[in-house]
Amino acid sequence: MRLDLHVHTYASGDSTTSVEELAALVGPDDVVAVTDHHSLRGALELRAILSGRVIVGEEIDTGQGELIGLFLAQRVARGLGLLATANLIRRQGGLVVAPHPLDERRRGVGEGGLVRLAEARLLDVVEVANAKQPSRDERAREIAARYGVAMGAGSDAHVPAALGSSYVVTDRLSALSPRGLLDALWRGCVVHRHCDPTRPWPRPVVRGS
Repeated sequence: MRLDLHVHTYASGDSTTSVEELAALVGPDDVVAVTDHHSLRGALELRAILSGRVIVGEEIDTGQGELIGLFLAQRVARGLGLLATANLIRRQGGLVVAPHPLDERRRGVGEGGLVRLAEARLLDVVEVANAKQPSRDERAREIAARYGVAMGAGSDAHVPAALGSSYVVTDRLSALSPRGLLDALWRGCVVHRHCDPTRPWPRPVVRGS
């Protein structure tokens, strides 16, 4: 199965993708995390269509870089800082993800932010493959490995054709839950093909971990 952990819908405000378009693209063995900017609306709408294949998330500007919260029931306010935001995600039972962490142009938390979160034990997943950030993924991998943090991937798709530009291929989730996802990520393999809107989400071809 494939896990794309960073996907946007119209609810982000900077995406053109409708939930109906996403629903038509997500395969029966795929799971997507809808992570709109400061909104859960698109994620909840898609989950109502694709029960069991959607993780409700949010991409949050903390004022010190962006974080993603997965498995959220309520929105997390922006501008609260890294550690406070991570704590609020955790209080909901959610997972804390650092998206495009070393891309400062796109409000990544930076190496210092990753270390702060990891040392505070408030970091669950580092996005080591983002379709829009191919140049610094290896350093993100090194930091995740150093601190024993799971590695994830996301297309950061803002248009339908970009879905699955980067993803994790793994065996079937034991449960669509924080623990089930983390277990699957540890068993999985990142596939990174960068964003090519002329190609549909391909069947997995794995070339190493």
